[in-house]
Amino acid sequence: MKTENRGYYFHGGSGVGKTHFAVALMRHEILNLEPEQKNYHKWDIPSEKMPLFVPVIELLLDIRNSYNNTSISEKTIIDKYTHVDLLVLDDLGAEKTTEWVLQALYTIIDRRSREEMRTIITSNLSLTELKNKLDNRIASRIAGLCDVQEIEGKDRRLTR
Repeated sequence: MKTENRGYYFHGGSGVGKTHFAVALMRHEILNLEPEQKNYHKWDIPSEKMPLFVPVIELLLDIRNSYNNTSISEKTIIDKYTHVDLLVLDDLGAEKTTEWVLQALYTIIDRRSREEMRTIITSNLSLTELKNKLDNRIASRIAGLCDVQEIEGKDRRLTR
């Protein structure tokens, strides 16, 4: 994933392990971070080098909250999610679809696609279902940015 600047789009039913796989990949990335300079420790790695995990609904809340905060702009928050080396977007498609949501998601995914930034996305929706729920442009960019992997199985949360 790191050498090819490709990500993953994990889709499948609830509780089959999509987020588990995404977090495992992110954790592997964190454990294998190499400081670019010898004069700082692993815990001092610049924030844009540290992988970032965010549920899509929380990402959207973060952007929306910027409207009530004069010290931080929508652009600053979108830049935060655009410029990190590895971004994990969890549960894409669970959000209520509005024009504002489509614009915010498109901006982040399009920027990451253009810059070939590694992105891992989880969703209960296949790319075809995502295209119908969100937008063809978003689904197309995800297809270009990520290897698509369906995760099958039983809902592990219900079998505990």
